[in-house]
Amino acid sequence: MKEWYTAAELAGMALPGIPETESATIRRAKREGWGLPGLEWSEGNPLGVWRKRDASGGGVEYHYSLLPPRAKAAVLRRDRADQPPAAAEVKARLSGDEAWKRFDTLSDSRKDKARRRLKALLDVDALVVGGMPKDAAIELICAPEKIPVSTYYEWASRVQGVERPDWLPHLVDHYAGRTVTAEMSPDAWELIKADYLRESQPGVTECYNRLIDVNVKQGKGWSIPSKKTVERKLNAIDHRILTLKRQGKEAHDRSFPALERDRSYLHALEAVNYDGHKIDVFVQWEDGGKTERAFILAFQDLYSGMILGWRLDRCENAFGFRLAFLDMVEDYGIPVHVFSDNTMAAAAKENSGGSRWRHRYKIREDDPIGLFAGLGAELHFTRPAHGQSKPIERAFGDLSRYISKAAECEGAYTGNSPENKPANYGSKVVPIATLIKVVEREIARFNTRPDRNSATAKGVSYRQIFEESYKQAIIRRASPEALRMWMLASEPVTCRKPDGAIWLWETRYWAEPLAGMIGKKVVARFDPDNLTKPAMIYRLDGSFVCAAEALGKVQFMDQQGAKDQAAKVKRRNRLSREMADLEVSMTVADVAAMQPVADDPEPLEARVVRPSFGNLALKMEPEEAPEERKPATVLDFGAFGRGVAMHIAASKD
Repeated sequence: MKEWYTAAELAGMALPGIPETESATIRRAKREGWGLPGLEWSEGNPLGVWRKRDASGGGVEYHYSLLPPRAKAAVLRRDRADQPPAAAEVKARLSGDEAWKRFDTLSDSRKDKARRRLKALLDVDALVVGGMPKDAAIELICAPEKIPVSTYYEWASRVQGVERPDWLPHLVDHYAGRTVTAEMSPDAWELIKADYLRESQPGVTECYNRLIDVNVKQGKGWSIPSKKTVERKLNAIDHRILTLKRQGKEAHDRSFPALERDRSYLHALEAVNYDGHKIDVFVQWEDGGKTERAFILAFQDLYSGMILGWRLDRCENAFGFRLAFLDMVEDYGIPVHVFSDNTMAAAAKENSGGSRWRHRYKIREDDPIGLFAGLGAELHFTRPAHGQSKPIERAFGDLSRYISKAAECEGAYTGNSPENKPANYGSKVVPIATLIKVVEREIARFNTRPDRNSATAKGVSYRQIFEESYKQAIIRRASPEALRMWMLASEPVTCRKPDGAIWLWETRYWAEPLAGMIGKKVVARFDPDNLTKPAMIYRLDGSFVCAAEALGKVQFMDQQGAKDQAAKVKRRNRLSREMADLEVSMTVADVAAMQPVADDPEPLEARVVRPSFGNLALKMEPEEAPEERKPATVLDFGAFGRGVAMHIAASKD
């Protein structure tokens, strides 16, 4: 930009308020004290508003800043109009979309500055359209805001040739900030990364100090920048790497948005999920055993969120899940789909046997059909501790607060972590019967609370939305016989020698059909709470065999027990004989009498005749015998041997 002008140049520019002749301009300069020609710089130009002209002819040049405001604005406008826009500005004007994208990434403070600049430009344009001279409009708008006129024209140059809707992003100051950092040796960088990217999450200061110690004490000679620079480099590492290495895989997985599962398309009892949860209460069991915390094993409807079946037990186990499931089946029906995690208890063979995609325990050909497959429910496995695929885990979080902190459990509450133990920790133990009543009450409260805001409930209770859908759904029911069968625990056992008896928990069971299945595997269904009841025996394909009675032990000197056993054996032997007599209608004599008589064989002719050497004499038949083939004679080995010996002796003589 040109800043210095002679009087002739100012007169020739036709500036507002400036004479149009050189002489008149010089008189104006003298009158207003722009500078006195002929004086030295140091004497008459203390503010630097004029200078000697360094060109042929000499003279004086005046700085444009001493001009009146309107004349000064005209000089700036003329200068801006003569200068083409910078290449970067032209590029920005040609890519309005990119300018807006860049604008969106800026902070609010920088955006606000651009908005104030845009307002100044628009206000000036509005005054100009209203008939005010532009120089006066610029002075009127910029002076109160202390905006230099040159700055206004710089803003105007940015939007020159740009459509007015795109002015705002072009009025932002763009600067890259700090782009150069001090150099750091690669080995030093690798060392501090290995130290910093650990799950114990050490601070930058500790890692930096250890790096300096290694560099100094081992004489590495590494180039290491300041701690602030190193911290910026560490923070510039991809956030996924920082989270995975410093916070672990679970935190890394949580940083990715979870899948939002829609359950509104289901209907009641179409799909259920189940799990176990340890209650934070000390419990005393009825058998007077060890005081410990109880587990609640529950099934939840996925459509409504209602708890359908539950049991309390000492731990998560297959039989407890079985009873909770069958409670649900008895009250509501058989679900189509069942969702479970793949833990040892939840995926036990007696419940999951025969289900597809089961990756727990070895899958054998003789595995029994499990509860879910037996009742026709399709089992699906989910990730443990993954609330998105198993909502019952979130339900336990709600239930546990009401159960553990119920008035009946005061003093028995353990806290949800070792750090959160209550002041009266361990001062009381809740009987299991009391806890059952508390759980029953709180589950009913959970199901009937009317302020639910789920995708399906929308202000009503879980039970209400379940009942509305249940009335319109097609529900499968299990027969009482099937329920009685599945209520029993199942275990594959082998019929042992010599009588085919089976053993369950040190109790022997036997029935007559087992004697014919020695060495074969069967499935025994029994009541683990009462081992004196008969065990139901099934083949591996699910077909029923018999009911086996429990054979109890008797005292060694118990004569009555021995008599009873002898009577049983006697009755069994008699029954076996009667059955055998009915089974066999013919005697052995009848079988022998029906055997065929053997035919006489035809005589055979010998093809080879063996001679007889009795005393080396051939026993011949009389001459008058007809010339027929003579029968073979028997060889006399004794005479033959003596004859051979005599012959050998004579030959030696």
